[in-house]
Amino acid sequence: ANFKISLPNTWRLDYVVQLAEKLGIKLLMCTESFNCFNSVSKMSGFWNKDCYYNKKFGGIIEKPEDFFTDEGAKTDYKMRLRYLVARYGYSTSVFAWEFFNDTLQIITVVRIKSSGLMRCHLI
Repeated sequence: ANFKISLPNTWRLDYVVQLAEKLGIKLLMCTESFNCFNSVSKMSGFWNKDCYYNKKFGGIIEKPEDFFTDEGAKTDYKMRLRYLVARYGYSTSVFAWEFFNDTLQIITVVRIKSSGLMRCHLI
């Protein structure tokens, strides 16, 4: 496993959650986006720029589709979820958790085979 915490980013999210509590705003916490795994240069992805799962940048997988099948990547993601829920689960402003947004984009734009993605959804 290669799970890392960015303290500056954590502070930013702490601030957002605290401000949402103060203002009575409800938050949907999305823990991952297809953009991280998008290596198509025309799109807004950042797999080739600084995706934290990419081995080139200190991550543990060689290619985006490995996220859905690699045991180390699965372990990292579970650790990330555990951390986020432990840190922000107390907040009444957090009304929902979205584990991954735009999964259809993963299949069509990033061209990850849906079988690995579907197996990941069954974890």
